[in-house]
Amino acid sequence: MRERTVLRAGLCFLALSSLAVGVWQSLLPRSFFALEWVAMYPPFNDHLVRDVGGLNLALGVVVAGAAIVMERRLVVTALLGYLTYAATHLLFHGISTDHVHPVDVPGLIAALGIGVFIPLGLLALARNGGGDAPPSG
Repeated sequence: MRERTVLRAGLCFLALSSLAVGVWQSLLPRSFFALEWVAMYPPFNDHLVRDVGGLNLALGVVVAGAAIVMERRLVVTALLGYLTYAATHLLFHGISTDHVHPVDVPGLIAALGIGVFIPLGLLALARNGGGDAPPSG
């Protein structure tokens, strides 16, 4: 039961993170683009930032759905989707550090790495049965 609670809490964290960033990107794209680590990849493209915001919203909805339903196949699929995004994001920034001050690289990689390790840990919990819905009775 504890695994299930931790799994649901982790899914909620990932969902809320994606939804918050997605709302920010969709509604205030210039504000999002003004972030130091984002602004170093000019030029600003309103369409692109809003589209990525929509994708973050969609990812957040799927992960939130998994947190609500807690059915193993949906949980695993949602986590694999999140992990795919997080890993490719980490990979890009891991090989594209020429725009980042060398002092900031470890922090950037660590921050993005957390986005990879959380779904990996949650996948392990789901594999151990944390994602099964309780028997109906």
